[in-house]
Amino acid sequence: MLKNKRDKEDSILIVVGKVNKDRVFCGPAGNWFPTNTWGNLRKAKYTFMIGPPDEDTFAQDFDTAFKSLAKLQANIASTQNREHLLLGEGEKIHNIRFSVNVFEERDIVRYFF
Repeated sequence: MLKNKRDKEDSILIVVGKVNKDRVFCGPAGNWFPTNTWGNLRKAKYTFMIGPPDEDTFAQDFDTAFKSLAKLQANIASTQNREHLLLGEGEKIHNIRFSVNVFEERDIVRYFF
């Protein structure tokens, strides 16, 4: 989540892209792998990537958004290891990776009958 430094409001960036059909991972990814014997699925994530859309107008906007995200990432990253959000930085093809947790912790157990 990005926050504006001045007023601590959420920052919003809308990107029009095309889901890369061969980069949709419908299994757990991230900090989990099948032979993991010391942990659990708490941090498992589903991931997918978007790339530039087919329409030229939106493709130009996608490249602009990608460059803006690269600048933001360069300003806030604490290490040089930046391989999780922007893929193909400095290359011809740009992709943005999104992920969401597979499981969410709940405060109350709900029973369904």
